[in-house]
Amino acid sequence: MLSADPAGALGYYTAVRDALSGRPPSRMLAGCLRGRSGTLANLGRVAEAVDDGRRALILSRELGYPAGVAMALAELGMAALFAGDQAGAVRLARQAEQAAAGIPGWMARLCSIILTDALLAAGDLAAAEGVCAAGLARSRQAGDLQSQAALLTQTADLDLQAGRVEDAAGRDRCARRSRRSGTPGSGWPRNAARR
Repeated sequence: MLSADPAGALGYYTAVRDALSGRPPSRMLAGCLRGRSGTLANLGRVAEAVDDGRRALILSRELGYPAGVAMALAELGMAALFAGDQAGAVRLARQAEQAAAGIPGWMARLCSIILTDALLAAGDLAAAEGVCAAGLARSRQAGDLQSQAALLTQTADLDLQAGRVEDAAGRDRCARRSRRSGTPGSGWPRNAARR
């Protein structure tokens, strides 16, 4: 998901999907379909992204895999954002965050980032601010610098839209420091604003 070569990443996801075809359902296949969904969305192939996201969601539900359900809903929310369906993106992102409520770690924090993106796109700044602040608090508590950077950037966007230019500049500086301090490969995917 963090590859600078999304077409190459799609090739790897496709190879894994094909290798797992005909085998019993697995979390690996669900994860591969989610990865394909996000990569396809990044490549502008939204209809295909939705197809793989739905397959990942169905498979994760069949497996009783709550983290997979949350992440598949998040990917579907991102695909809705790319398709210009802000209402659908908010609905799916809210479902993802609810599904992630009992899931610790970066996946739950990513759901806050995606919900904030969806709310920003829908123009619901008050709700976006609340979700963003809660996600930022969880990221700070966990020491997750990459999520902090994304959420601080979103907070800066909110500040700009509310006319708080000085606050936005300070948050942007904090976000850049968090990004420089973050460790690559920590499992933190991207969000819509930075795709």
